[in-house]
Amino acid sequence: MLEARPVTKHFSDLDLVREVNKTQFPLSERMPIWMLLRMAQRKNGITDFLAYYDDDLFVGFTILYTIEDLTSVVILAVDGATQSKGYGSRILAHIKSLYPDNRITINIESLDESANNREQRIRRRDFYFRNGYESSGYVMKLIGPEYEALISNGHSIQIDEVFSLYKAMFGTFLFLLLKPLARIRRIDADNSQP
Repeated sequence: MLEARPVTKHFSDLDLVREVNKTQFPLSERMPIWMLLRMAQRKNGITDFLAYYDDDLFVGFTILYTIEDLTSVVILAVDGATQSKGYGSRILAHIKSLYPDNRITINIESLDESANNREQRIRRRDFYFRNGYESSGYVMKLIGPEYEALISNGHSIQIDEVFSLYKAMFGTFLFLLLKPLARIRRIDADNSQP
């Protein structure tokens, strides 16, 4: 049975979370653990920093940020040693059970013909589609690569909601610094190519 445990700065397996964070995300996309812990303490929304276990086997972690009826999967990371064993799908099912009435979003690297990891991006997108997600019709860029916003179960999201979510998640000051860099554009939601 998959079990979710809250992660705090006193979490006994924080080193495992740190290692998965380091190995599963390139430096340009990785948020340091101190920032994730700080995000989990934000008061203007609900942030869940959860580690997942199968019995006593650590399999991964998530960061979820919720405002009103919108939950963003900020991070979903599965330990490389436990990948391709169904844990990602089980974690997504757990997230839906936590927030059954919410729209759930996740951002993934957009499909780009010139990306050196194009096949990985396609597999990742297919994984989320198999788990009930679809394109929201938006591609966005804050810092780093461009991301496609996916949303669960046929729901929709509007650009102003995306900005409200980021403002709440990052705080007003940091959001005001990042907003001029933000680029959000519509794509054909039925088409895999932006």
